[in-house]
Amino acid sequence: GAPNGTQGFYVGLREQPDLILLDLQMPEGEGNYVLGRFQAHSQAKEIPIVILTVETNPGVRRGLIACGAAGFLSKPVRWRAFIEELGHHVSLPPRLIHDYRLSEEELRVPV
Repeated sequence: GAPNGTQGFYVGLREQPDLILLDLQMPEGEGNYVLGRFQAHSQAKEIPIVILTVETNPGVRRGLIACGAAGFLSKPVRWRAFIEELGHHVSLPPRLIHDYRLSEEELRVPV
C-alpha cells in the first residue's frame, strides 16, 4: 500500500503487482490521473487496475474504463464483492473461493 497517489505509482512500478486497487479520491494524485500514468507507462500498462470509489455515475465509470480501469469496487466495500472482483483478475486460493461460496462462472477465473 501507499499513502498517496504519487507514491502508489512508484510502488506499482517497482513491485509490479498482479493487481492494483486504486482509490479514485486520494491525496497527491487523484485516481484518474494515477490511472493515466500507469496506462502510459510501458512497464505498468498491463497491470489490471481496479478502481475503489463512491462514484456511481455510469458515464464516469465508462470514462475510467476507456482510460484503462479493469473494474470497480464501490465504497463501502463488501467482502464478497471484493473477493469476486479480485477473482476476475487473479487466481484465488481454493479455500477462499470455497469460504465465499463463489463459482468459476462468478469469478471468470483467468487461464
